[in-house]
Amino acid sequence: MKDRSFTFYCDGNVYTGGIITNGCLRLESEVWGEEYDSERYTTLTKEATDMLFSKISFKDFIELGKKEGVYGIEELMDHYGIKYIAMTI
Repeated sequence: MKDRSFTFYCDGNVYTGGIITNGCLRLESEVWGEEYDSERYTTLTKEATDMLFSKISFKDFIELGKKEGVYGIEELMDHYGIKYIAMTI
């Protein structure tokens, strides 16, 4: 998988998307508000990234992310047993 960035959703105080660097996927979900901020980052190894994209095309991955967000992508990875590290701040 070549290096690239992508956006599922971006509007004002909400951003979901990610980046692929050196074959490793990183998903980002960020919400900024007056009362609180929330950030969630999901990181995959190169092997896990390759496994994910052997199960779903990049185009379908983007469509799923637009419809279901980062949690929808994580559910797909859970379904296929693809390991990832998720951190919420």
